[in-house]
Amino acid sequence: MLQGKPYSFAMTDDRTLFLRPDELSLFSIIPIPLRKGWVTETEVVDVIDDPEFREVRLAVFPLKNSAIRAFAQEAQKCEDYLALNTLMREKGAVLDDMTNDELSLFLAAMGPGTIDLYIQILLRDVRSEDDMGGVARITQLRHAVLEFLVERDRNYDASPTELFSSVSTGDFLIPDNAGVPLDEYRSYIEYHNMIDRDWYTDEERKTQSLAEQPALFAEETPIEEKRRILFLLAHIGRLEAITALEVYLRHPDPALAAWARFCFDECRLFLERDELGETQDMIITGAGGKNGRLRYFIIVMAEENGSLNCEQCAAIEHAFSKTTGQFDSVVEYIEPVGRFTLLSLLIPPSHSPDTVLDAAMEIARFHAPGIAKECLSTNVCKPTEAMVLNWLFRETEAETM
Repeated sequence: MLQGKPYSFAMTDDRTLFLRPDELSLFSIIPIPLRKGWVTETEVVDVIDDPEFREVRLAVFPLKNSAIRAFAQEAQKCEDYLALNTLMREKGAVLDDMTNDELSLFLAAMGPGTIDLYIQILLRDVRSEDDMGGVARITQLRHAVLEFLVERDRNYDASPTELFSSVSTGDFLIPDNAGVPLDEYRSYIEYHNMIDRDWYTDEERKTQSLAEQPALFAEETPIEEKRRILFLLAHIGRLEAITALEVYLRHPDPALAAWARFCFDECRLFLERDELGETQDMIITGAGGKNGRLRYFIIVMAEENGSLNCEQCAAIEHAFSKTTGQFDSVVEYIEPVGRFTLLSLLIPPSHSPDTVLDAAMEIARFHAPGIAKECLSTNVCKPTEAMVLNWLFRETEAETM
């Protein structure tokens, strides 16, 4: 439980603490008998933990439950150790009975900034050798997270899920199902278009779909049929549906392990919204979502690698504002990214992103010639200018080969 003595770690074999300069000052005032035998190294690794990547980690890391995920989101907003300590005392009970592995994953999801504050709390309350072991373990975990983020910066064109699956520093191990290939996410999103849209609002048909769940546990049921049943259960906000998904996840077919996890997470969100009366943002993709819609980042460009002018930017804003309204979608914001225009769109699972984009781009190009016919879209993370330029370079390189 992260309260008072906010950890219960087993003693680490490595008696090294990676401490920042201000933390070394706190360490120096710990009684000498408790410091004896411990080695300190100055933590020199420092990176900017982008909000987009923090959001992705919270989305894809298999945290224990939604309450812990919500706590992590609040913890990330704390600006100093006092605020974090207050949060722990008020809501830290949700972290009771976490195993070391679960706690490590939780801290890694929050990121180094929050871990910095956490370490300040721990250093101020060292009373025993076990306390020192706990501090050492957390500093080692932070060091692993920092090294991971440095690797991310060296490979900014890789998908976050590819990066997450490669982390294995010390005890900072991400379970295999956290490193899901990007194609798995895309397949799951695209599958929404294969379901009759009327099904989503037909309660009688949903009840009929619930009756199909025994087929999930029959060996003779084809994999694709199980895929369909899992997907339908994911969109039924009822306890019977999530119970069936939870049971299936204990021993899933290997080919459907990631798919079943997506389905369980989405069903949990529907259940919290429909039966428990709670509203949760959708987080089945790296970019997340809001109010039951999935977030997509769109990059619109000028033809022939030019820069968009004011008339074209106005046409893009008008086109997307008009089109999203026709598809129950929302434009969150529009902002320039270098010579490109970035839009953040919220699109419901019942609509294909391509349909929305094609309609909007047609209107924009009609009103302002010179806008490129194709746009870039992603639901993994907010793209930077460097990412866009890298994607364009690779596309051009592939066309010339």
